[in-house]
Amino acid sequence: GMNFLDSQWAGTAEVEGVPIITSSTQQPDASAPLTVGIRPEYLQVHATPGPNRVPAIVTATQDQGTQLMVQLRIGKRTAWSRIRNTREPVGTGPAFAYLPPEKCALYADDRRVA
Repeated sequence: GMNFLDSQWAGTAEVEGVPIITSSTQQPDASAPLTVGIRPEYLQVHATPGPNRVPAIVTATQDQGTQLMVQLRIGKRTAWSRIRNTREPVGTGPAFAYLPPEKCALYADDRRVA
């Protein structure tokens, strides 16, 4: 399923205080509850900060043969990353969740913002 991360609006979407560029081009109704949505196959796990990278904690990994499922805690939410053909092991602990701008979208009141 889709990962939904709590977001605020400050001229751009922010997740855990980090500005996030999304594929959404319209400004949301700031009074509506906001989230950023991204599918597990697009959420990437990195060791270093950078643009569109949100602080996270890797809480578990599941090797499924052809893919590695990585469970992350981002703020109060749990998110999943599906990594295929990984050559680098992913361990538990601090990390950064990268949300590629073209692969994530802003949702206001559970409706995608165009």
